[in-house]
Amino acid sequence: MLKKLSWCVVMFVGFLGLVGFSEQSLAAELNSGGFVDSIHFDKTELSDGELTSIRVNFSEKSDTKLKAGDTLTLTLPKELEGLADSDSVPREINLNGLGIVRVYKDKVIATFNEKVDQLDRVRGEFTFGVRVKNVAENTVKEIPANLGTSITVPNIVIKGHTGGGVEGEKPFFYKTGDLLGKSGQIRWFLNANLNKSELGNDIVLTDKSGGGQVLNKDSFMFTIDNYLGQSTLSLEEFENQRYGTVEFGADNAFVIRLYREKARLTSFSIMYTATITEAGKKQANFTNDCQIEYQLYYEKAINEVATHQVKNIFLDGNATGDENEQIKEPIEQEEIIEDESGQLEEITSFDPEQPKESQEEELNTAKEEQPEI
Repeated sequence: MLKKLSWCVVMFVGFLGLVGFSEQSLAAELNSGGFVDSIHFDKTELSDGELTSIRVNFSEKSDTKLKAGDTLTLTLPKELEGLADSDSVPREINLNGLGIVRVYKDKVIATFNEKVDQLDRVRGEFTFGVRVKNVAENTVKEIPANLGTSITVPNIVIKGHTGGGVEGEKPFFYKTGDLLGKSGQIRWFLNANLNKSELGNDIVLTDKSGGGQVLNKDSFMFTIDNYLGQSTLSLEEFENQRYGTVEFGADNAFVIRLYREKARLTSFSIMYTATITEAGKKQANFTNDCQIEYQLYYEKAINEVATHQVKNIFLDGNATGDENEQIKEPIEQEEIIEDESGQLEEITSFDPEQPKESQEEELNTAKEEQPEI
């Protein structure tokens, strides 16, 4: 009995393994079968450390029918690093419910789900970001740009930094931003008094983010550099230590005041984040406007306005397809017979027939031919 049970278990496990192997073997890799239509780099000449975006267009061909589990793998050259969420966590891009694109540091993998089985002529696109790295100083080189696919894409040119330059004086203020923080967030940076100048008054920064984003009021970090060294403070610590104040307004607006006593001979780098809205995921760019008022010691007050845009290198992907054309069998129409059981049949009335007089006499009169008894 035990031997039979063991044999059944072995057979069952083997069957499951066979089924799993069959399902896996059905999934196909699509990078060399003509599935990719185009690969477009936003910039074709890049410097070490620079960011750019890559857009990939794809579509089913007559000999390439998408199935659940099919993957498209793009291999990045060592000079391009995918902008993942972290070393171990990929950044994910949704393909309109038909699959997920995962961006790793060394590759990008698009995986399609079971919804493609109900569609014909599936096509779409997705965009992801990369950073140039591992380029030697004073070096210019070409690298292949087809990302391991079978299509022809012109090489791109990357350059290393040029050494030997002399750093000039920094601007008093500048504004910048990027998408290198958490997935779905923009990082904005305000930099002020970068030359650690003596001041004649407070520094006032008025800032407002554009559409497609929501300010995260608890995200502010202040990096302060002075004769005591460099330190990073939260918003609460910044105000408690009397460096200044932050006042929030409506529609992603706020005002930062840096007190002269703390801001003189000190540089500030202020970082905060904004969460990208659902509508913002489709925007090509994110905008931020900032105005600064400051006065250097013994000089006139200055008012500057700066606008900065961050390119959305993580545009939401898109994929669509046509519904399968199924052959529909004609439906036979059944003859409908009305139920007449509830209806009473009309009965024709008639009068009982009255016997005729001659007939009545015949019945009551004995026939003469009958003999008397």
